[in-house]
Amino acid sequence: MELKEYVEYCRDFIIDNIRDFEGEETPAEDFGARMCAGPHMDGSLTYSRYDAEKYIIHWWGECGDYMEYLKEAFGSECVINPFNETEKFMVSMVCDGVNQLLYKSFDMLEIEGGDHVEITPELIEKILLDLDSFDIRF
Repeated sequence: MELKEYVEYCRDFIIDNIRDFEGEETPAEDFGARMCAGPHMDGSLTYSRYDAEKYIIHWWGECGDYMEYLKEAFGSECVINPFNETEKFMVSMVCDGVNQLLYKSFDMLEIEGGDHVEITPELIEKILLDLDSFDIRF
């Protein structure tokens, strides 16, 4: 298995899933959470603790930044241990990355977080066109 870089994994997640929402209407701020609902319910993106551990190790620099972000935003008691709950940590990290990429895309398209958006084929294409220009920072 070839491991993707963190930002690439999040971009590919959006690319692989965004068309499933075509025709729906959603608050812009909720779109990433809706897109990530499946992995949240399943508790995994890889369905393999072993593969999730490989990704966590591969993304270790980003994991450290993410853990610091979680501590600052929610307190140390809310930080998921990447070694005890590897798959859960990966889901949380990827979903937060997906949210960041979508927020940046909506911002570039001048869509406010509280705005309701219809996920049209045109909007999907605009989002996909912009994805490569964004990075994720915690």
